[in-house]
Amino acid sequence: MECQTCGRNAVGEGLVEGARVPLCERCSGYADEFSYYAPPKTARKAAALPAKAVRVSREIADDYGKTISRARDKRGMTRKELAAKLLIHENELASFEEGRIKPSETLAKKLEFALGIKLFEEIEEAGKKGAAESAAAPKKAGGVSLADILEIKKR
Repeated sequence: MECQTCGRNAVGEGLVEGARVPLCERCSGYADEFSYYAPPKTARKAAALPAKAVRVSREIADDYGKTISRARDKRGMTRKELAAKLLIHENELASFEEGRIKPSETLAKKLEFALGIKLFEEIEEAGKKGAAESAAAPKKAGGVSLADILEIKKR
């Protein structure tokens, strides 16, 4: 708020000629009654609950090729039409449908939108330690091994 007399930042309110107006420190002398604004109250946040050790990651489903192929056929589109819509080569789309290449996350999202399908599945990993935690607290007395650091994906 600004002072009604001079325009500076107001620090309180005062009664000037019968009207209660915001005033700065300098102009507070003109007021019959002057009171400073109370400092703003800081709201206390409730104590946060401890976070669970659950990590959720999104991966492309194993049967992504069949899902893409079925959805494309269901919509009556050819590979060439769908590839043109996604701005990719027809051979690349064929590789996705045959399961030879996994689409990138961006392209998988485009496929989901264009065909109205779900290609991602959410995987919850509970209780696993990350690589940094494994390296910080090795289980063996001999130190950290390569297997302690790498997380091997199982298909």
